[in-house]
Amino acid sequence: PARMVPGVLPLVLLLILAALGAAAWGLWVLLTPHGNVLFILGLATLGALAIYANSEKPFVKPVAVALFDVILPALLALPLVLVAWLQIAAGRWWLSLGRAKRL
Repeated sequence: PARMVPGVLPLVLLLILAALGAAAWGLWVLLTPHGNVLFILGLATLGALAIYANSEKPFVKPVAVALFDVILPALLALPLVLVAWLQIAAGRWWLSLGRAKRL
């Protein structure tokens, strides 16, 4: 309907942009007592969802592949690497206790 009346489409787009700005400012006010990191993580999540939604477009596809096929799996694997390192260290400690009791 906004395209049917001349000059209304830019006005509607400006209103949408203003609403997005107001929503971002409102979230900033709401989440600032809980930490700026939470707000930045929320914005990063929204950005990732936008990239995912547009991942079929040729200019977005390389970014989506790098983000979702390289960076995100590497970040998700980091806690697993830390846990594996902890388990190996605990196993070595346990074996050293067993060797000490045999002597």
